[in-house]
Amino acid sequence: MLNKYPSQTNSRRVLAALGCAFIVLGIFLMIFDAVGQGVVLAVPGIMLDVLCFFASEKGYERAERFLSWFAFIAIAVRTQDIMPGFAAGMMHFQ
Repeated sequence: MLNKYPSQTNSRRVLAALGCAFIVLGIFLMIFDAVGQGVVLAVPGIMLDVLCFFASEKGYERAERFLSWFAFIAIAVRTQDIMPGFAAGMMHFQ
């Protein structure tokens, strides 16, 4: 399933591996008495794997664009914590 669209093979593999890591960590937490935190990790992992295995080419591209905004926001927030002036200047270039 990951090789169905050759241009997305590498990105689908990495995202599927990340989803599997979240699932494994979530199950590990559920077993060792942190059920709420385990569910919080396992559910996004399942969603990432479902996206990788069953999304069409166009749907995967849309989801990838949507998920990239989370990375941009996380970088902007982290930069704001470290260098407030730089982050304000970075937002003007977008």
